[in-house]
Parts: sequence; structure tokens; C-alpha cells
Amino acid sequence: MSTTNMREEEIERLITGLQRSRDGFTKRYDKTPRQATGKRLSERDRELAEAFRNR
Repeated sequence: MSTTNMREEEIERLITGLQRSRDGFTKRYDKTPRQATGKRLSERDRELAEAFRNR
């Protein structure tokens, strides 16, 4: 197995390419879609929402 010395510029390009690939993969195959996870309301917030809903 031969190893070659990489220039700094080549290393930077490799790293940025891998980061882009990783970001695209994690966006596509994330377990929970970002917009589907709602904010959890505290008990007080739920009571207030219910009170205003029933007005």
C-alpha cells in the first residue's frame, strides 16, 4: 500500500467534501423530520390554551 503526502489544499478539499456529504446524508435520513417535532407545552401552557379555547 502506497501513501502519498497530501498538500494542505487537498486536505481541505477532502474535508469539506466529506462534510457536505455527511450533511446531505444526515438531512435525508434523519429519524425525525424537523418540522414534525412539536414544542412540548408545560402544564401551565396547556391549561392556558385550554382556557382560551373554551371561551
